[in-house]
Amino acid sequence: MFKKIEIWVLYLTLVFAFCFAVFFGMQVRYELKGTHRKGVLSKGALFLVEIPTNIKKIFTERHGGDLRLEGNFLDFSGFNGDPNSETQYLLLSRFNKEIIESIVELVDLKTFKVVHTWNPNITKHNILIDTKHPHFENHLRDKTDSNSRLRHPLLTEDGSVLYINQVLEKIGKDSSLIWQNQKTAFHHSLEEDADGNYWIPSNSFPYKITQRHIDPAFGSYADNTLTKVSPEGDILFEKSVSQIFIEHGLSRLLRLGGQYNTDPLHLNDIQPVLKTTKFWKKGDLFLSFRNLSMVMLYRPETNKIITMLSGHTSLQHDVDIISDERIAIFNNDSRFSNKKMPFERGLVINEYNKVVIYNFKTQQYESYLEESLKNNKVRTEIEGQSEILSNGDLFIEETRGGRLLYFKSDGELQWQYINKAEDGHVYFLSWSRILHTPKDLESVRNLLSKKELSHE
Repeated sequence: MFKKIEIWVLYLTLVFAFCFAVFFGMQVRYELKGTHRKGVLSKGALFLVEIPTNIKKIFTERHGGDLRLEGNFLDFSGFNGDPNSETQYLLLSRFNKEIIESIVELVDLKTFKVVHTWNPNITKHNILIDTKHPHFENHLRDKTDSNSRLRHPLLTEDGSVLYINQVLEKIGKDSSLIWQNQKTAFHHSLEEDADGNYWIPSNSFPYKITQRHIDPAFGSYADNTLTKVSPEGDILFEKSVSQIFIEHGLSRLLRLGGQYNTDPLHLNDIQPVLKTTKFWKKGDLFLSFRNLSMVMLYRPETNKIITMLSGHTSLQHDVDIISDERIAIFNNDSRFSNKKMPFERGLVINEYNKVVIYNFKTQQYESYLEESLKNNKVRTEIEGQSEILSNGDLFIEETRGGRLLYFKSDGELQWQYINKAEDGHVYFLSWSRILHTPKDLESVRNLLSKKELSHE
């Protein structure tokens, strides 16, 4: 073992080792980027480099480690403050550390009492997943009971709940699976239109973009797609957003600054227009593009871009229609930075999040309850959402802080909620939804028994 060797043998060994490292790295890149996959060879290389990560997952999943947050450091857990006087409910999507699973809870905001819980069996649902689909190759590893997020749950009239977990799933009152759509990779928001269909962002593969405006060396590309799904779970409409940009002569926006990007748009919200007004038409869609810091009004019926709004938000999430002429935008007011930050590469907040209102009639922007958000240090680098209720109250989910806040119309903080477990750590929220409209409350009544509603 300690025998002397010729120096040329050492040099030759180093050359071979360098060549092998380059070859091995190429196989990993091929598998990750997807352009020149080499079957067993590239898959085996990726498997080897992922061994440390997978070992870590085995231990962290037992404790919900992937869904633990570094903040919030407030000294309470659960609800803190005064219940609402009006009949309202909260569809709370959170990671429950005590059972090490994500759940959806229906909370009565007049009492802060949980009146119903959905706890789907993700492991059982995953049996149906086609892992040969490129989007779902690692689904069984990355979307288990202990590390799934039930994103943006939506309560239907029959007491069922829809949510996004890369696939789109609908579960009944008893949490049993009603249907599952795995035709594409769904993400971010889930909204119902005027006809009872659902609009969800997705990433399509094979790509639906017909003209490639990306560097082939990148391989993978987030082909953000507008997807409409029926109440039965069938896809009714799909349109590549990149293709929309190309068809309108805006392909330059897919490579800002001349730089190619595998995720140039980052579609994070689709808000359907429910009725026609002077400024938009029933069936139109408001679209939020994080990486462009842009909100767009798009008309699927004619494939027309009606309006593009930019310059007053930065890496925003969530757009809502609040009147016949105004929209509200949850402005993360973040920026990319070279500094490494938690959760996302190089994202930092410009002090605090904001809610921005744009008036189509006056073409003016204004900030809503800005001092209240500043004083309560509302800060989430990415994700997050807001809703201005008809009475002027403001509901906010600070997703990456594991916190919900409810402000009265005068800016007073009514209550807040932190998803803090007994171990003292804060865990993820996943785009909870406040239920306050007549349609929302009717769905709640259809779900709950008269006994559960007797306090009203």
